[in-house]
Amino acid sequence: MARWTSTPAEVKQITRVTRDLPIFGLYRIEFFDGTVLEGSIQAANVGNNFSETAPQPANRWYGEFTLHTLEGRLIIDYLDVKSATSIWDEKKEEFHDAGVITIVDFT
Repeated sequence: MARWTSTPAEVKQITRVTRDLPIFGLYRIEFFDGTVLEGSIQAANVGNNFSETAPQPANRWYGEFTLHTLEGRLIIDYLDVKSATSIWDEKKEEFHDAGVITIVDFT
């Protein structure tokens, strides 16, 4: 599960990842600790602690997405992501053959 944050640098990180990471596709994800994973992005959740009854505006945020790798599904915290690079062209057949994605030709 994603960590809650209120620090300006981490809120900017969530904003950057939200902007740069699509909700779907095949991506190589590089983490700040040097780990690299490849997989299909299948879901994303971004939120804050805003409430209509709260006496103050939102002051904490989180972001996470589901990455389906060839080994299984993982929940990834936006705060851990250094970069994401599309690998669609080079990996779509491999992930299709493994049953992770389905390629549909609508023509």
